[in-house]
Amino acid sequence: MKRHLPLIAVACLATALALPSLAVAARATSGHVAATSTPIQLSIKSDVQQGKQDAKGSWHDAYLPALFSAKVGRRVTVSVTNYDPAPHTFTAPGLRLSVLIAPAKAGQPAVTTFTFRAPAKPGAYDWFCAAGCDPWAMAHLGFMRGRMTFTA
Repeated sequence: MKRHLPLIAVACLATALALPSLAVAARATSGHVAATSTPIQLSIKSDVQQGKQDAKGSWHDAYLPALFSAKVGRRVTVSVTNYDPAPHTFTAPGLRLSVLIAPAKAGQPAVTTFTFRAPAKPGAYDWFCAAGCDPWAMAHLGFMRGRMTFTA
């Protein structure tokens, strides 16, 4: 898939500006997660990097894993390692999150870390990449679209 980095960067910025009430500042951590926080480790790989195969065997961009869980009411610290040279987002309107995920540079992955408070009640919340990276993957759960489940 041919990448148009400037266009994707503009799309990410436009998404962040269009959803100001959802914007959450990505907060870097010193490499450790506080004992009261639930750590979630994700990675992003592109189709070229063989992110994830669909049922027909075609490779697509993907968050790995795309389905994960945490306990209600806890602080959740998400670290995303992006191996793709394109920026992405982690956008979850139900959680009031819209985080720009930095792109890999010079073959080195970028790590974006952010923290938020899990909802007080159990439930599932969908999230997606709003960067316009891989149209097929953006439309399918388990690729550039996922679900976070909060349990008691």
